[in-house]
Amino acid sequence: MDISSVRCTTKPLHSAVSRVRVCGNDAVAPGIRPKRFFSPQLPNELWDKIFSRLAIRDVRAVRATSKQWAAIGARHLFPFFRLSLGRQDFERLKMVVDYKEFVAGVKALYLETGKMGIYCISDILSIMISNGPWSTQTARELIRTNTAPALAEYASWNITAHLNTDKFRDVVLLKLVFESLEALESVHITRRSSSLENYLLGYAWCLAPKANYFNRSISEFHALLLALVGSRSRIRTLCHDQLPVTFFAFDTNVLKSLAVPLQGLRYLHLTFDATEPPRKVFWVGLGHFLRSIPKLQELNLGFSPVFGKRKNGGSWEDCDEILDWYVPLWKVFNSFTWENMKTIGLSRMVFCEAGLLEFLGRHTTTLRSLELSNVGLWQGSFRRILVKLKSTLALSSFNFWGHFKSFDTPGNEWRLRPQFSPWQAAWREATAIMLGALLSSTFSDDGSDQENAQDLVSKKVETFMVKGGTWPVELGQLPSDSDIKDQPAFDRVRIDQSWDEQAGAENKDRWELGWDDDIDANGNEILEQYDADGYDEYGFNIEGYNRNGVFHSRVPVPGDATGRQVSRATNKRRILRRIKDQIPRLDQVRIGA
Repeated sequence: MDISSVRCTTKPLHSAVSRVRVCGNDAVAPGIRPKRFFSPQLPNELWDKIFSRLAIRDVRAVRATSKQWAAIGARHLFPFFRLSLGRQDFERLKMVVDYKEFVAGVKALYLETGKMGIYCISDILSIMISNGPWSTQTARELIRTNTAPALAEYASWNITAHLNTDKFRDVVLLKLVFESLEALESVHITRRSSSLENYLLGYAWCLAPKANYFNRSISEFHALLLALVGSRSRIRTLCHDQLPVTFFAFDTNVLKSLAVPLQGLRYLHLTFDATEPPRKVFWVGLGHFLRSIPKLQELNLGFSPVFGKRKNGGSWEDCDEILDWYVPLWKVFNSFTWENMKTIGLSRMVFCEAGLLEFLGRHTTTLRSLELSNVGLWQGSFRRILVKLKSTLALSSFNFWGHFKSFDTPGNEWRLRPQFSPWQAAWREATAIMLGALLSSTFSDDGSDQENAQDLVSKKVETFMVKGGTWPVELGQLPSDSDIKDQPAFDRVRIDQSWDEQAGAENKDRWELGWDDDIDANGNEILEQYDADGYDEYGFNIEGYNRNGVFHSRVPVPGDATGRQVSRATNKRRILRRIKDQIPRLDQVRIGA
């Protein structure tokens, strides 16, 4: 008989049925004891391997079946822990560390430090609501149903973020975090991912320029490294998905001291953020920092793929003078070699053929995995580089995707789609999906080389490099043997001299300095900005009138024949007010009408 039917029967066929007990999936008659469950006698190490393959929800369920599994499963409930600016995660962590079994399983720490102030969110949302991409009926309905929940969620996020604003820069607090997580192996800092769930907020987050918080991000990363210096923690993996280039303007001795707790580091992934071509002081400082970490096995360096060309202008693809982005690798690393380097990834940089080949060639005996994406060549040929790398490296993995352009070799420009989603694992799924959508068009910019934008071509390149497959004809003909031998002359002396002259003439005082924490010179939170005459960027004063005395909501929207569209200026003020009214600390703050 089906047990569920036994439970729901109001008049059982026999009185004994009402006394039936349920044990698991079996009905047990009165007086009969069910068999006890005994787990197989396996060493705890094997149980740990088994539990490590289970989803968190399954770990929770299995822990309820026996005391042994409850103890073992406790170590797998928190394989990683997130500390997010907009959530009360520091308080959650305090509760977790009270249970040694839980803490013993925390191997990775994710720090979501990205920030989006009220001024920024109101500006971005007003653009989204006012502009063309959202003019369809479906888009208008999406905005209508999501705006109120989005503003409510953002207000709640902002309140918590305001309370946490200094915690990621508190060296003492971060040191306590590291001391409490004794099994910690990896730290991931992400400014791109957030805990926001509303669709409109997620899209706005991806569009928002994070460069305004350069100073904040630098001080947070500095505090984290100082905390590691003062703790017993010795991590093996460190990742940062948007580190301002100005961090490496620190004094050389300071950078070397910050690298002390990273002596055991095996995996380092750094994605840099810039709004202009990086200065030589960045490359010099980066070189000193990296050379101070001798045991690296995986090194991944690149520039921000989202907030680059379209958002900040900090990309070689949108630079008038390509030499401003060019970096001679021998000036960064000198003759330094990592003895155990197995994986290298380089993205959104400009090299020369000789410099790139020489750097990779140093690691011929150990290098097995290579990824190149969105690379510019000041001098040389990608075809020649690939042929030479194939003959000198014994690669088991090779990824080659994005925008490639050789500036001295005509016809040597390709756009290849990746075979995988290159968005970092530290990002939440929603953030990764939206960033992927924003990036998808970059592989076929300006309509050129459309055929090369197919996924298949990058796969063919990998097969050519790793498995000895044929060269993809879509990328042109391979260079002849004579072309490979007789490559253009390379004036290293002239480059060294030019580099040294530029590095010595740089002004380090004013460089990439954004505002910090939405605070003005008087210590007030920035909600709006008015010029010296008292007018905002749209030409309206705090009372809402322009210089002609017309209220912002009565100014016609260009191209609106119906007279019912709302201007961006009006949308921004309405959004700002609706957010402000949900944040108690701003009750007494005056904003524009």
